[in-house]
Amino acid sequence: MYLLGNKIFKILLPLWLLAIGIGMYFVLDHANKAALVTHPPVTWPGDNNVLLSKDKYTLILFSHPKCPCTRATLEELARLMTQCQNRLKAYALFSKPKNSSLDWEQTDIWETAKLIPDLEVKIDLEGQTAEKFNATTSGQVVVYDPQGKLLFSGGITSARGHAGDNIGRSSIVALVNTGVLPQISTPVFGCTLCLPNSGKNNPEK
Repeated sequence: MYLLGNKIFKILLPLWLLAIGIGMYFVLDHANKAALVTHPPVTWPGDNNVLLSKDKYTLILFSHPKCPCTRATLEELARLMTQCQNRLKAYALFSKPKNSSLDWEQTDIWETAKLIPDLEVKIDLEGQTAEKFNATTSGQVVVYDPQGKLLFSGGITSARGHAGDNIGRSSIVALVNTGVLPQISTPVFGCTLCLPNSGKNNPEK
């Protein structure tokens, strides 16, 4: 009986380790797989939900209020706002389906955004403003100068749902504080926004 059990253990152990390895591969692959994003307009598009600052850089974070990945993005945005010390006009736009309930967007993610100092939080009904900026993914950030020129587009996390030092945040901070932009674009990790005619209410990875 002991020999039989030992033989079964020797057979099952490699299979168990293989299953763990495969599972870890898919977890890490998902965490590090960036979304496909399109390039925002190189000049500020008119007639949208936000105003271009005439004396500061303007930052917009496009968000989905039910995207768990956005929690890490907001954590990084809070750090960014502290490091920029009122030298940045910043918005968080939360896309919302046209026919959703009045409080549909009021999740913990929405409430977290409202607690970030100097961040203006707004609803982007059916993602109409996101569409004008060619934004399709929650967590995408754009930065424009006072003349309306696009300077940066990308994410401010290093992986899906992972807060911590990253080139996106550090590049924006360097731009605002020193005028030097180390990198003009970074990968975006997040869920699909609610966009016009998409019919999507829930986040999709």
